[in-house]
Amino acid sequence: MRLRDRIKTLDPSIKLIILAVLIFLSIYSLWILAKYILLTENPVVYVASGSMYPTLKVGDLLFVRGVKPEELKKGDIIVFVKPVGSGEYIVHRIVDIKEVDGRILLTTKGDNNPSPWYWEKDFDSKYVVGKVFFWVRFIGFIPMIFQETWVRFSIIAILIILIAYDILSELLMKRKNVKQQT
Repeated sequence: MRLRDRIKTLDPSIKLIILAVLIFLSIYSLWILAKYILLTENPVVYVASGSMYPTLKVGDLLFVRGVKPEELKKGDIIVFVKPVGSGEYIVHRIVDIKEVDGRILLTTKGDNNPSPWYWEKDFDSKYVVGKVFFWVRFIGFIPMIFQETWVRFSIIAILIILIAYDILSELLMKRKNVKQQT
């Protein structure tokens, strides 16, 4: 039996599950490939605040490549881990670079901020995730929405309901056909 024939005989619920798994694996594979090619753990990030307005807007999707500290220059837009607090990602522009005792220290500022925050002044370049090299307007709202726990649970619940409905309706149709034949 050929693969195409086997696929045709599969239950629609099984086809839906296989499709969901294939989509997930494709996205995951693309993410791993992007990390490898762009040399950073976070090759794609989204803008969550207006601190870089008008250059970057909330919901922009940013593409980031890893860089060596010595490749950074004043004016670059970078993604870095906030040196204090919970380790959130920040997207700001480099406004000053210093080398002190062999370490490269950066000062950044959001284009829309009046001045750098205290934690943005002379922080170690080891916190840099990468340099922004390209962005797409507003596509970042898609991953931003999926960060919300209730959205993820809602999607999972809807998929479970659809699969359960499909399976139950199939069973009820079989039961109805058996009753009609007797």
